[in-house]
Amino acid sequence: MIDPSSLPTTWEVDSADFDEDASVSSNSEIVVEIKKSPMSNRRKTRITFTTNEMKEGLRQSRAVIASFTEITKFEDSDEEMKKNWMQVFNDNIMQREEINKRQFSENVWRQLVLLQDVKGMLLLHHACRRKASPATIKWLKGDDNDTLTLSHASHDGSLPIHAACRAIAPFEVVKMVMKDSDKRSYLNFRDGAGHLPLDLIGKGEPTGEKKGHLGSSLRLDDNPIFDSFAEKMFEHLINDATSEEEEIFLAMDAMCNACPAKKFQTIVCSNLRSNTCIEWLTWAFCQPNVILYIMRDFYCQLAGIILIFYASHTYLQGHTVHYVVYALYGIALVFLVREIRQIRRYVKANIFTDYLKDPWNWLDCSTILLVTMSAVMLQISDPNNNPNDYFTRRLLMITGSCQVAHFVSFLRKVFLPFATFVGGLAKVFGTLVPFIVCTGLVLLAFAFMYYVQNFNNPEALGELPYNDLWTSFQSVLLMFLDAPESTETMVDALFGLITSIILLNVVIAIVSIAWGRSTEQEMTQQLFWEYRLAFVQDVTLTKNPGKKKKGKTSKATNIVSERFDKSRSIRQEQIADPFHTVRYKRVLLYTGYFFQYVVYFVLGLFTFGLCWPDKIKRDIFGIKFQEVKYLMKPEIYETRRVHTAVTTKMAELDSRIKEQADDNRQLMEQNKSLHEKIDRLESSMDKMSEILSQIDVALNLQSKSSRPMRMLPSGEVQVVSNGDAVEDEGNDDSSSKLSLEQDQVPRIA
Repeated sequence: MIDPSSLPTTWEVDSADFDEDASVSSNSEIVVEIKKSPMSNRRKTRITFTTNEMKEGLRQSRAVIASFTEITKFEDSDEEMKKNWMQVFNDNIMQREEINKRQFSENVWRQLVLLQDVKGMLLLHHACRRKASPATIKWLKGDDNDTLTLSHASHDGSLPIHAACRAIAPFEVVKMVMKDSDKRSYLNFRDGAGHLPLDLIGKGEPTGEKKGHLGSSLRLDDNPIFDSFAEKMFEHLINDATSEEEEIFLAMDAMCNACPAKKFQTIVCSNLRSNTCIEWLTWAFCQPNVILYIMRDFYCQLAGIILIFYASHTYLQGHTVHYVVYALYGIALVFLVREIRQIRRYVKANIFTDYLKDPWNWLDCSTILLVTMSAVMLQISDPNNNPNDYFTRRLLMITGSCQVAHFVSFLRKVFLPFATFVGGLAKVFGTLVPFIVCTGLVLLAFAFMYYVQNFNNPEALGELPYNDLWTSFQSVLLMFLDAPESTETMVDALFGLITSIILLNVVIAIVSIAWGRSTEQEMTQQLFWEYRLAFVQDVTLTKNPGKKKKGKTSKATNIVSERFDKSRSIRQEQIADPFHTVRYKRVLLYTGYFFQYVVYFVLGLFTFGLCWPDKIKRDIFGIKFQEVKYLMKPEIYETRRVHTAVTTKMAELDSRIKEQADDNRQLMEQNKSLHEKIDRLESSMDKMSEILSQIDVALNLQSKSSRPMRMLPSGEVQVVSNGDAVEDEGNDDSSSKLSLEQDQVPRIA
């Protein structure tokens, strides 16, 4: 044992120099000298901290120094190994430095990783608590195939994943402290106080007051940290390509048990585009306990409708129905137990208000109450002594209607067409509320007009009464539902115009638009999977997930599925084999497979679905989810935003192209005018070259002749002889006369 007084302190800083209440800017940097532990045999180093980081470091240092007497009490270890353990703890975990793998040998590292303190915690526990780097976590947990450190529980029963969730470690660290092929066991593992890892997110270190069993009532329903963690965990599971499908489904099942129901529904509904998510929902819905729950509810619902109809018929015939009454009591008891378990789950999760907000829950409770009251009235009433029992008759009418609605609410959770129909009706009714209110006010106005017109009026005609305002309103309502053929007054004509032409056409348009929107694939499948997920949660979350046992029922269903799949695969191979001897007997094979399917289906009906193989379960309760046609609302908004931006950009480009075309047109015109100028200049240059050639010829003639030449005013060149100006007009050869036009010489500016 090590004497606690001989242990070194990790930080040697005066707390007075860094008062937590001191008004120092959070962005200022403080350079301090931190003395390492003497066990590390290292010199002092300079580390730069911000003020907030320094405060946090001081808090951690005080907590570590105060707990040294508990952390460092090693039981079975030599002094050298204890020093190495403390060195790794101080340098790599507390200081969050990278581990130097060459610091110790592989054998020493193996011993250090498995060395426990007095609380039974490994270095991996402390690294998760102190939010060490992922590289440190990866080194301390050992080989990926070796889960000895990951599955090691401390004295309080907590795994490293519990410590990581308490400290709100990065999600990458949380993934590393779970085995990829068995995430479910880690997420479902409870510590000594009964906490799941997800229950401990953000709870901090446990104190003496929190050591009791907290249960699910302290789950972080409104904590954004929990929401972010759960979303990342679920996205990691649905995008995991390394694990097997069954392991991923089991991990999702564990998340369903650990997360609050409402939060988990939100997470799942936001990832419905993933095939893995849809496959998990189908897999969870086809589990034996869920199928048993479905079949039990189905038979109870069907029996309730048959019994209430039969009991009402027998009562109206004047016979006693005592034996049917006891069956109604039993059905009401089954529904009551189911509802109590559901309410208990909502109360434990602190979401009872969500239960009260759901109208389907009110329908369930009303059905239970009405079935019980009807059974009581059928038992105590005597139809022979009181044949015109108004209350009993009305009660039976309402009970039968509620029982049918209750059965429809059950079917909407199981089959997609019923979910589409019920969701469409709910949407239509919600849309018709303003129309119903406005129609009622219009009918009230006409009822008042008819009442004033026909009250004590001997000339008033008609078969409907208008003695008071209420009877007048009833008469107007009957007229609205069945419009009168004759119009005798202006009020009748106005009534027919407003009600028959305007209001009825408006209601047709409203219903058409609302039904079209509600039956879209996006809305339909969203509602269907919400209903189905709620049903799965009602079944699975009412029991403690940590106490689930695989008994004879699950083994029997597995055997049935294996035998069915084996025989089915053999038949498929025989049918697909072109060289098999039964090539011409495929009809018999198809017939045999069909009868086998029918036999298993009928057996499943009598055994509450226990004899149904997985193939039949998926055929009955599974649907094909079309990912391409499904769009979530954020994606629709993003698509519209991108479309608007692209349209605006295209308009800007079109305007720029038009401006560029105008500029090109102007440039072409300028280029054309420039070419014309160049052509004129070239023609002028040609004329200039001709004149220059003529001048050259004249100069050559002058150089050959000894006589001088002169330019006449008329532009002609004449040879001068003996100083006299003689103009020889008759002989061109002797005079050598040249004619030059002065206006042909171009002028160049």
